[in-house]
Amino acid sequence: RKQRNPTPYIHIANIAAISGVTRFGQDEKCYRYSKEEHIADPKDFEKFDFLLSEERAPPVEGFELWFLQEGFAGMDLARLRVKTKPVVYVHKRKTVRNLV
Repeated sequence: RKQRNPTPYIHIANIAAISGVTRFGQDEKCYRYSKEEHIADPKDFEKFDFLLSEERAPPVEGFELWFLQEGFAGMDLARLRVKTKPVVYVHKRKTVRNLV
């Protein structure tokens, strides 16, 4: 296996991409990202360190759920509160050390 680049490489799936996640970090140099669509071959995920996905289960072997981000799911008018639900799951390659 070749040496990994020390700059984390992140794959951003459809839902996260539509939410504008790349707009918040597009000028950052501490990571690289790809919004490549329709990845069918599991080997194509080998180059990534993190996956942002709308699926709770990692799309390929070798990744684990690191954390999730909740998003808007409606309003509860009876209690006057915003309802949320998990919308983006962040999967970390099992061989990547935690960053925090």
